[in-house]
Amino acid sequence: MSTQKRPQKVCIGISIEGATLRLAVVGRIGLKLNIMDLASMPLPVKQFTGSMDEEAPKNDNPFEQGAGGGDADTEENIDYSSIREFIATHYQPRASFAMSFEDPHVRTILLQTDKKDTNAKIRARVVEEINKTLNMQLPKQAIAQTRAGSKHALTIASVDQSPLVEICSSPQGGDKRSPRIEFITSNDIALINMVRVHFPAKPNELLHVIHVDEDVTHFYVMRGHDIEYIGPPIQQGAHDAHLVSTLYNRIELTAENAGYVSPDRVVLSGKAEEIGLKEEILENNPQVVFHSLRRLRIGHSDDKAILQEMSSYVVPVSLAWQALQPKNEHFYRLDITPQKILQDQKIFKLAWHGVVLLLGLFVLVTILTIMVLERQDQISAIDSELRFSKQQLAEQQQIVDQINELESRSQAIRTATLTLDTLLVGSET
Repeated sequence: MSTQKRPQKVCIGISIEGATLRLAVVGRIGLKLNIMDLASMPLPVKQFTGSMDEEAPKNDNPFEQGAGGGDADTEENIDYSSIREFIATHYQPRASFAMSFEDPHVRTILLQTDKKDTNAKIRARVVEEINKTLNMQLPKQAIAQTRAGSKHALTIASVDQSPLVEICSSPQGGDKRSPRIEFITSNDIALINMVRVHFPAKPNELLHVIHVDEDVTHFYVMRGHDIEYIGPPIQQGAHDAHLVSTLYNRIELTAENAGYVSPDRVVLSGKAEEIGLKEEILENNPQVVFHSLRRLRIGHSDDKAILQEMSSYVVPVSLAWQALQPKNEHFYRLDITPQKILQDQKIFKLAWHGVVLLLGLFVLVTILTIMVLERQDQISAIDSELRFSKQQLAEQQQIVDQINELESRSQAIRTATLTLDTLLVGSET
């Protein structure tokens, strides 16, 4: 599924959606983006845990940690070879990664705010919310936030770091250096960003966004270009396609309870159209305008498989798209990359004493520069005086030469006069 032409920059979007790992390789040539590869794999339950050293209790999501840690006698060395091999197979040289997660690793929290709410107050509310629901104290560095319109703040919190972050931040393929982690965000943010990129809306338009995955359905409400409501996950997806009427009723109930009925437009994503959800909505609301994320507005190869599978890879494509267009204003940019990774990715790193030394060197160079400039001014002044003195000396020498010439002439006249007087005296005698 890969193209032969090497782009200027390549980013690999990776998302964990339920028990599936999805990957999209996107390249950029100039301003044009092109999907180079799409791939997915089920997460091996016996291999993945919330810790690199311990095996968690079995769960539908192998990345999710259990509440208990397990006995030491039953702990095993976990083998991640299949995950590493999967990523290495689709890795492109010098490519970077952009990643997104969902519960239990990342929480997306939408808060109602007013103009008096500062960033510190919003962060404190997130910390309080996490403390109430998970009974844990969240550090400030684990929270990212941005404004969503004038009445909401969109936040994400890193609750538990996935082992996938460590895997992707280690050298891949034949590269000796670790690949760059562009950012880490939530699946909710990535999906909403795709809607914002594809379907600009008027300020008062109400949009329902429905994303149907294999086992779960996500429901969002947008007012104009900004998110206004994030519904709880509906535990029904494409596997229950024969129950599409039930799914529609559950979506409508969620919208009604939140107070967002009768949307102006509906955006369908994932497998929503495949299971017939569009027809089900039209039967009940024939006036609604539909949009689809089944065909993304991005370049792709001639491989028909990419075109057919594109709707299932909205989230990882969104991640790579955002990384390759850092100035695109349609993206909510929330990043919860761990500080250690950010520090390791810095090209030039200094400890505190190194910073002091660098500042001292800067001050020393500044002082020396000032001294050299002052010396140059003094040298210029002396040089000017020297040139003036030489000029005066040359003028004086010219005058001396003229005086010497006049003295020579005067002496010649005196000699001639004396000779003439002698001849006159001799003639008189």
